[in-house]
Amino acid sequence: MQKMKSSASVVEGILGRDGRTMSELEDITLECESIVCCFGEAASPAERVVTSLPIIIQAVHHVEEALSPLLSAVEDVFGSEPFLRPGEVERCSYEIPAGGCAFCTESPGDVCLPFQAFGVSLLHGMCQGRAGVTPDVLLEELGDPAQPIRILSTNSKSGEMFFISQSGKFIIKSISDAEGKGLEAILPSYVSHLAGEEGSILGLYVGLYRIDMGSGLGQRYFTIMRSVFDSPVQMSRMYDLKGSTHNRKVKDDSERVRKDEDWISDACRLAVSPEDAASLEKMHGRDTAFLSEFSIIDFSVLIGIAEIQESDEIPPHAWQSVDKSQCYFIGIVDVLIEYGLRKRLEHLLHTVKGVGQTASVTDPNSYAKRQRRFFREHVLPVCDEVVIDRSEQVQRIERIEREVASPPRPSVTAPALEKVEEAATDQGRRMSTVGF
Repeated sequence: MQKMKSSASVVEGILGRDGRTMSELEDITLECESIVCCFGEAASPAERVVTSLPIIIQAVHHVEEALSPLLSAVEDVFGSEPFLRPGEVERCSYEIPAGGCAFCTESPGDVCLPFQAFGVSLLHGMCQGRAGVTPDVLLEELGDPAQPIRILSTNSKSGEMFFISQSGKFIIKSISDAEGKGLEAILPSYVSHLAGEEGSILGLYVGLYRIDMGSGLGQRYFTIMRSVFDSPVQMSRMYDLKGSTHNRKVKDDSERVRKDEDWISDACRLAVSPEDAASLEKMHGRDTAFLSEFSIIDFSVLIGIAEIQESDEIPPHAWQSVDKSQCYFIGIVDVLIEYGLRKRLEHLLHTVKGVGQTASVTDPNSYAKRQRRFFREHVLPVCDEVVIDRSEQVQRIERIEREVASPPRPSVTAPALEKVEEAATDQGRRMSTVGF
């Protein structure tokens, strides 16, 4: 229950960044009984996600298992030449018939369940060998109908929904078409980036799917991410940091997820070793350079602080303080917001008001550079005894800043660019319908 409440606080923080509150969502009590019905009986979009997800996870997992030896045999005969061009993402359409099939233990009921899965082999390959997110863990955590995901919050008009797995390990979230297509477009580069030896603190996406939500919402994407706060220890404090000092303070102390100005006024710093500080700075710099390369803005560094005892189990993805009294959970989240028309107008408005560089929204390069400065000056410990080698990182950032105005970017292939442009066009159409 504590993990679910922590995740609810994260949702509250996400909404708060846009000046919204949980009251705008139809907040569902976490203690409510699990939804007991099959997909065919689901009456709401949230119920459709809850009842379809175990079937989707089972089907995708078992189909991948069945195809693996066949693909190996094909490679033995024809070689290992990839079926997809660089930058392309595998897109599979499934249809689970009414009554079920051999790949699932559950039936969708008296209706069929069509869905799409994106980059399955790519994401499965990325997750193999990563503790806590292997395909088998996904099947165990999300593929068991007896352990359905829990609803954190929903909005029946917009289709915005947040869910959490029973253990608190995974967050499931519905996203817009523009965000879904944007994630699909950068997926190969994202997976390649995470595979780098330098490490990364980017939030870990482990699934991207699309189903019919019903209730007039039509086809919608939803993502599965590992929770930054996946831990057996309880968080005492949580912060959402953008590197901005403009309106980045909680309205009252009852808000669980605090912001940039609160971090500074609370006199917080990560009390990690100089070596860990150097690693964190390098990873954060590399990650923010990657995001700005794809014109992504408005991302946050999510930090959870836990007070620990000697007997506590420390997860492998946590960072521990030098005195062993605290551990920190750190991840970059909200990485799907592109610097499109609406964000450009918002930045222009802030510039006219004289708060352009301190406001939450600014251009991608300035946004990344400002967050790196905040992370270095306010988050990391002061390590006078360690000189951090930033030469390679600085060269990469400077190259990106020189090339940002030049379409095409070397690391983005033509198919990926087309998808990003299509997503941006769709976003523009939607904004025109609401008068913005």
